[in-house]
Amino acid sequence: MSINPSQVLAALAAGASLWLACRWWYMRHINRLRREMSRYRAAHDSAVQLGQQARKQVQDLQRMLGEYRKRLEAVQASRPPRTVPVSPRARLEATEPPPPRRLPPGGWADTRPM
Repeated sequence: MSINPSQVLAALAAGASLWLACRWWYMRHINRLRREMSRYRAAHDSAVQLGQQARKQVQDLQRMLGEYRKRLEAVQASRPPRTVPVSPRARLEATEPPPPRRLPPGGWADTRPM
């Protein structure tokens, strides 16, 4: 069995065309995956940045709240204590003893239907 140069050239051409077809096919998939990865990286970076901004905002708000609380305490400490006026009726109610409990001699409330 002898091998013709035309057969060698045909085999080389078939191998090259197969290699080119495979390279085209797989490079399409690889490029699609690269685009997806770049989108995922951009989304991840954006999420990380938003998280950092949110943490910074929370820290700023907590610091501001602490400052306001200190100011409020300083203002309240400088004011004289306020007394709440008590109405005459409230004074009477506070001095009267509570009404006696109406329980039967056994100590349990009557739960029978009427």
